[in-house]
Amino acid sequence: MTFTQLGPNDPPPVKTYLAKHRLILSAEHAGRRTPAALGDLGVSAADQRRHVWYDIGMDVVPMLLRERLGCSLVHSTYSRLVLDPNRHPSDPTAIPLVSDDVRVIGNQDITYAEVAARHQIFHVRYHAALTSACDVISSFDERELGGSPIYLSLHSMTDRLKSVADERPWEITFLHNDDIRLAENLEHWFKQKGFNTALNQPYDARGSTGFSLYSHGYSRGWLHCALEIRQDLLSTEKGCELWVDHLADALTDLMEKL
Repeated sequence: MTFTQLGPNDPPPVKTYLAKHRLILSAEHAGRRTPAALGDLGVSAADQRRHVWYDIGMDVVPMLLRERLGCSLVHSTYSRLVLDPNRHPSDPTAIPLVSDDVRVIGNQDITYAEVAARHQIFHVRYHAALTSACDVISSFDERELGGSPIYLSLHSMTDRLKSVADERPWEITFLHNDDIRLAENLEHWFKQKGFNTALNQPYDARGSTGFSLYSHGYSRGWLHCALEIRQDLLSTEKGCELWVDHLADALTDLMEKL
């Protein structure tokens, strides 16, 4: 079935929670929904529970962290296989034909008009909402916020891709572009606590996967980075809550210093 717009029973593509706080979170791959017009995209129920469909744990961790810290959050509603809002609009992998050996039937042979419709709804609207939220934070005096704004994009990574033999050893990693300040500080905090961590692994945010960082952090001169938590550590409610504890402790400590 061809997609042109969301139906009357489809939820909006993005959800925003605003707070008067210097930290703003985003979760580009939190969503698990698909528009009714696209059904399941031809992806099996088993694969819909895997990392190809959404960032496991990121449907839980960002909300809990927002509640804990009292900060703002913008998160996606729809599966990354409908469209990946963290890719540049010109990147053909924003609407993937195959993801980690999973053939996405609903993305095969789609028309230019459908590609344009998906970008307008799932990319343009997402980043418009995130821009609007950042604008609100920018409107506050930094003295009221307790410091300059900080933007953090939350993600999770699979412990192993089907196409790669090696397991990913890191528990948490931090992705950066040319501005490394926040990534280095967070990575240092977690490394001191004994976590296995790294910078710009398993992806380099200076490439095509760092669209949100450039658009909403780098462009404003804010402290910014993305993080990836290994998904097997987020497979249970208790695991998600534990990582919210870790992130809340790290961010609270760093906001007192940065």
